[in-house]
Amino acid sequence: MRQLNRVVLTKSFWRSLAGSLNLYSSHPVPAPLRVEIKPLRVAIVDPTEAMRADWVQTGKDIDSAITQYGQKVSAPR
Repeated sequence: MRQLNRVVLTKSFWRSLAGSLNLYSSHPVPAPLRVEIKPLRVAIVDPTEAMRADWVQTGKDIDSAITQYGQKVSAPR
């Protein structure tokens, strides 16, 4: 039984390698796309102001969630 397992493992290993080679032997692998990212020349907003505005909005979202959750919890069951 042990010999049979070894033979099956060996055959399946070689077949899996042959499958990969077959896949790429007739069809060339496509070249990766080259994307050029151009940096902005002038900042749209001051980074400090942008961070402050993000944190203000985050605080508003958290307050809104607390208010909604508080109403659900304090409602009579």
